[in-house]
Amino acid sequence: MTPLSLRTPGFLGDSLGPEIQGKISVWDDLSTVYLAAQILGFDKPDRSQLYNLTDDQLTAVRKKLIELKPNIRKIWATVGELNQSLPEPRGGSGHGLAAEHQ
Repeated sequence: MTPLSLRTPGFLGDSLGPEIQGKISVWDDLSTVYLAAQILGFDKPDRSQLYNLTDDQLTAVRKKLIELKPNIRKIWATVGELNQSLPEPRGGSGHGLAAEHQ
């Protein structure tokens, strides 16, 4: 699994296609709704719009999340759960994020 974030260049938009199927994880949190709204451009020109979506925008967000579902490998609730889902780093010094940042 390759770590991606909103700060990864090119993350939003076309990079969420089938070439990353099964390679992303999302937090089981309301922030995932905001992520989909950003992908759809609902944060432009005013980022605060993400927190005041219309019913039509929420319907589009729902559709986008369903469309992204094949790309999602893991929906995680805790950092520990996410950490356990990451491959062991080279050298075998532990698991996931914590080991990679030692």
